Parts: sequence; C-alpha cells; structure tokens
Amino acid sequence: MQLMKQFLFLVFCLMLVISLSSCSKQVDQKATTSNTVTTPVPAAVTNFASIKTSDSFKWSTTNKVNFSFTGSNTDNYTSVLKVIDANGAVIFQKLQSATQNYSAVLEIAGTSENVTILFGDTNKTVNATTGSINLTLN
Repeated sequence: MQLMKQFLFLVFCLMLVISLSSCSKQVDQKATTSNTVTTPVPAAVTNFASIKTSDSFKWSTTNKVNFSFTGSNTDNYTSVLKVIDANGAVIFQKLQSATQNYSAVLEIAGTSENVTILFGDTNKTVNATTGSINLTLN
C-alpha cells in the first residue's frame, strides 16, 4: 500500500509539473518590438494662440473673391444679378441695371471651385479660385 501511495504521489507531481509548464505562455520578443508603432504625443494646447500649424494652413472656411460687373451702354434694362455655387446655392444677388457697373468682395465657400454668374439671359461659369470673378456685358 505504501508503494501504491508513493506511485500515485509521483504521478500527481509529474502531472502538476506538466500542467504548470504547458499553461505558461512565452512571448516572442522579436514580434513585440518590431510591431511597436510609436505615436508622437501632441503638445498640450492651453489656448488658441498655442496651436501650431503649417504656414500654408488657413483657419477660414471661405475665400474672399473680388466680384465685378461691367455694364453696357447699349443695353437699358434691369435684371437680377446672381452668383450661385455648383450646388445651386445663392452666394449673392441684387437688382442691377445693365448700364451700371458694380463691384464687391464676396465670401465663397472654400470648397467651391466654380461659380455661375447670372444676369438676364447671360449665364457664365467661372473659376472662383483665382481671387476675382467678373461678368462683362457686350
């Protein structure tokens, strides 16, 4: 009986050692060091003036564009002068005489590349990123 207890104790110890060693996980050091991506920590921003941006970054979401309308001495009528963006949203409109000139600075959405100028039967699409747009009646 004593021999049987010793045998069972030996088997128990052996199983305990096997189970403890099989449950331990080994970490592959090469995999963790090569896959580590370091993300730079941004500086703490305490106020608006401390925000750092590139020199080409503009805070404004609009562009200021010089708009001019050159009238015609031969056409004597009044119509709505309208500037619209590519989505059809009205940027500017006013009642304008065809014989008078008009100019203004318009604020156009920064995403608008082209705008359309409408006056009477005249419909002209122009590039709005150049800084100035105009319509001249002939």
